[in-house]
Amino acid sequence: MTNETFADGYSIRKVRYEQVHHVGPQDFSALLDVLQLHNGDIVGDICAGYGAVAREVLARADQTGIVVRPVLVDRSPDQLDRSYEELPNKPVSRVISDVRSLPFKNCYFDKAAIKMGLHEMPLLEQQTAVNEVYRTLKPEGVFAVWSTLALDEIEQAMFQAIVREKDRLAGFDSLARDRYLQREGQVCSLLRNAGFTNIQKVWGITYCLSTAGRLHAEFGGDTAKLQTWNDFIRSHVPEHLRGRFDYRDTETDITMKFNQGIIRCTKPLVDFNNQPNSQNERGNS
Repeated sequence: MTNETFADGYSIRKVRYEQVHHVGPQDFSALLDVLQLHNGDIVGDICAGYGAVAREVLARADQTGIVVRPVLVDRSPDQLDRSYEELPNKPVSRVISDVRSLPFKNCYFDKAAIKMGLHEMPLLEQQTAVNEVYRTLKPEGVFAVWSTLALDEIEQAMFQAIVREKDRLAGFDSLARDRYLQREGQVCSLLRNAGFTNIQKVWGITYCLSTAGRLHAEFGGDTAKLQTWNDFIRSHVPEHLRGRFDYRDTETDITMKFNQGIIRCTKPLVDFNNQPNSQNERGNS
C-alpha cells in the first residue's frame, strides 16, 4: 500500500491516542508486564505511530536498570516523524515499513507489540501482518496485541459503523474503506493460525467513546460534522441496546463504552506450522 492510498487518513491524522482512547498508566503497565523485558531485548513497536509503546518500554527499562533497543516500525513517515518529539535523543531505531512485509530477518525481535494498529487493514490482510510478526519473532518470544476486542457481532457491527461514519465525515476515505475492527475471537484466531501458542487475553480495557473528543482531533473543529456524526449515532443505536453500551447523550456529546484489551501469546520453540524458526533469512536488518 503506497503513501498515496492512505494519505487521506492515517498519515494526516494527528491524534493523541492516549487522550481520545482514555488510556491510563495502568493500561501501559499491563502491556509492559506482558512483554517481560530483559536486558538486551530488541523490542518491535509495530505500527508504532509516534512511539507510545517504545516510550513506555524505555521508561520501564530505566526503572529496572536494563538496556533494551526499541525498533519503531510504521508505514507512514509522517507518523514516525512525530516520534522525534515524543522520544528526543532516545536510543531507538525507526524503520518505514508496512507490517505486511517487514524488512527484518527471521527471528529478529525478542518481543513485539502492536497497539491499536492491526485494525487499520482489511481482515484478510491482518493475517498476513500477524504472520510477519511471527516470522520475525524469536522462538519463545512474546507478542502483545492491544486491540479492539468486541465480545460479539452486535458490538462489532455497532462500533464498526460508528467509526466508519466518523472516518467518512473526517475525509479519511482509506480508513473508512479498509479498517476492520475485530472481535476478540477473531484476533485469537489470527494468532493461532500464524502458529502462536499460549494465547490469552490478559488485560481488559473499557473504551469510552466520546464524540466531542474528536471535534478538534479529527473534524478540525467543524461542529457541523460533529452534529452529523451525533445524528448518525442517534439513529443507528436502537433504544434496546443503549443500556448495554452505557449510551449517554448531552446533545453536543455522545458517549458509549466498548471493549478493548491486551492479548498475549508466544512463538513456540518448535514450530508446528513448519515455518522456519531460525535458518532462512529475509531482509538486512
